[in-house]
Parts: sequence; C-alpha cells; structure tokens
Amino acid sequence: MLLLRRLCQWSFSQPLICVCPDSPPIEDEFAVGNYGSHFLGDDTDLAAITRVRYALDKDSDREAGTVRAAEIRFPYGGVLFLDPMYHWGIRLEGTGAYDRWLTWQREDTHIRAAFGPIEDHTWTP
Repeated sequence: MLLLRRLCQWSFSQPLICVCPDSPPIEDEFAVGNYGSHFLGDDTDLAAITRVRYALDKDSDREAGTVRAAEIRFPYGGVLFLDPMYHWGIRLEGTGAYDRWLTWQREDTHIRAAFGPIEDHTWTP
C-alpha cells in the first residue's frame, strides 16, 4: 500500500464506492464511471507496476508508506504522477511531471524551508 499525504491520503487498496441518486431528473442521464482499473486494476498484466519513484521530505514515513509524491510506471509505457499537495486537490499527470516537480521542489527556498530537503527514491518489483 502506498499513501500520499498532506491534504488527504491515497491508498491503492481501497475501492471507490459510488452511490446513485434515488431519482435523477428525467432530462438528465446519470452515469458512474471508474478509471481506477485503467491504472491500478490487478486483473491483467497491463496494470502491473514496473517502477515507482517516490519523494520523501522531513514529514514522510517510509515504513508507513507515506510519501510526499510518487511516479508509477506501467509495462505498456504509461506513467502516472501523483502530487497530493496540489492546491486544487491531488494532481495527476504523466511523463516528465515527476522530474519537473522534483526540480521545482529542490529549487524553491520557501518549500525547502517548510518541508526540508527532498529525497528521491526508486522501487522496482
């Protein structure tokens, strides 16, 4: 399990449960979709994780699985970057986002003063 912390926690092992309204208005069409299986489903080899890069700061706890941000790579070439400190919520981006984020975190003196130095780590299965 990997948790991203700051404004929220993210756990890959918890499914999303959606509740439909009792009676949607006639003119509206209500639909529920889940994109989790595209990235983190465990029913195919395409969803396997080939590498995780993650960043730790002074408040991170590697043993608890709490990290500052993470990049997940998949065998089909897909990349998912997760940044829970984004002011609009959890930022999800693709290729190159982790490197841009890491550079920004290390160069900004205000961020370094608040969160301490950022350590970059890699995990491969």
